[in-house]
Amino acid sequence: MRQRLWICLLFVPAIAWLGICPWADGLSAEGAAAQYQGAPTSGSTEAAPAIVDLRVGIRGVYKAGLWTEATATVRAGNQPLAARLRLIVPDGDGLPSRFSTPEDKPLQLAPGQQQQVSLLIRIGRVQPTIVAELECEGKTIASRRFRAGHSEYFVPAVEGRPVVVVVGSEDPGIQQAALSLGLPAESRPAVALIDDANLIDHLPTHQLGYEGVSSLVLTTSVGELVRRLSGDARRVRALEQWVAAGGKLVFVCGPRAESALADDSPLRQLLPGRIEGTVGLQSTAGLET
Repeated sequence: MRQRLWICLLFVPAIAWLGICPWADGLSAEGAAAQYQGAPTSGSTEAAPAIVDLRVGIRGVYKAGLWTEATATVRAGNQPLAARLRLIVPDGDGLPSRFSTPEDKPLQLAPGQQQQVSLLIRIGRVQPTIVAELECEGKTIASRRFRAGHSEYFVPAVEGRPVVVVVGSEDPGIQQAALSLGLPAESRPAVALIDDANLIDHLPTHQLGYEGVSSLVLTTSVGELVRRLSGDARRVRALEQWVAAGGKLVFVCGPRAESALADDSPLRQLLPGRIEGTVGLQSTAGLET
């Protein structure tokens, strides 16, 4: 009897260790991230803070090695939240670079409140993975890993192609012009089309967010887009600073140009001159090159 008992005691630790190993492995990397997000344990109804979503660039378009804007959607749990957002991105060598909100200006969210938070980041890899974290009093309270290509607005970076942002209902002929010039697919512009008023939020709030943009085309034909942009002081200011620093802004004006770019419009100061009126042309042959 003693011999049997001794054998059982000898093998119990081994069996327990075999059961613990897979569980311990799950706490590394993504397993730890899931735990930080506060998935309720059995019998618990308390919701923890979470990082809901992440978008990178202008409607998902950005270039590796250049500044761009990333926006995370953060949600508080059942308790008020005061925390910093940190984004960990790979540099050109694959080493982690950290970008955070100011330490003296933490996010302040009421219970259950959701908020979008933007940070300027510089990604060094074409197909990056970004780790987003919430930090409170020196502790990570929420973490989530995002991989390029797994969501609509976080895709692999543009490589070797110019980026053109179009604020309007459609591409005004950029891709067609590239085809006419016989440019190969890998050299044609990547177009970030802002064709809905809600997508105005994808435009940068800081001029550095335009670093990877070759040019921005702003059409005046869609009044709602123009009104939404005009009413966003931060984005208008970022656009002004980018143009002042050498950014290329192209206006495509139609019948609504006079009202969209009137003297009292915030976009008026982006013009190199003043609109006196519009004139209908029967032929544009003299303007074509």
